[in-house]
Amino acid sequence: MARALFVLVLLFAYDAFGRSVEMPIPGAVDLGTGSPAEVGRGDLSISDGLIRAPYGIRMASAGPQRLMMLPLVLQAPLYCRASDGRDFRVTVMAYAGHEVILEVLGEGESPAPPPALRGAYVLSGMAVDGLVTDLSMPPLRLLPDGSYQLGSARGRFQQQPRWLVLDGYYQSWGRAEISGGGEELVFRFRRGGHTVQAVLRRVEEVPERALVATP
Repeated sequence: MARALFVLVLLFAYDAFGRSVEMPIPGAVDLGTGSPAEVGRGDLSISDGLIRAPYGIRMASAGPQRLMMLPLVLQAPLYCRASDGRDFRVTVMAYAGHEVILEVLGEGESPAPPPALRGAYVLSGMAVDGLVTDLSMPPLRLLPDGSYQLGSARGRFQQQPRWLVLDGYYQSWGRAEISGGGEELVFRFRRGGHTVQAVLRRVEEVPERALVATP
């Protein structure tokens, strides 16, 4: 069940929204090549609540003046210049413990419309503080009327551009990142001082083992 997804290193995966980057803190990235970099030497690095960019960074909502660093703020689009002179639109989408999720768009790229969520999603992997666990859970069913069922829990779900939000009992899980064109949902949340990551994958037919799992 070991999955590289849960290792606290940089992961680069392309989906309908652009490039989604899972990045440990402290961490750094070379935006031009899409590869990890030494902290303090990449096009963009994050540590101590600051985003540093040696070639310049600015808020999308601000003027053209570029700075060397900015505070780490969620959902605030930034323009960051890479070592090759290209500008990238970078948004810190989520923060969970010792890692962040970035959305990175190159020049001329724009987010695509959100995918339609439907059907049943089963747990494909769960990790606590980066360590894979063998915990199980019942399937999450997203129904056409905007309601959901997860074991004995029922409620309503809301889809935002790239996030799924559940109300009721599972509201404490926070937002799930929608990836793979709606084929995967990734929850990241804090529970009892630990960072939990749960990946749910859409299936056409729910496996029997998932039907007998308990919340």
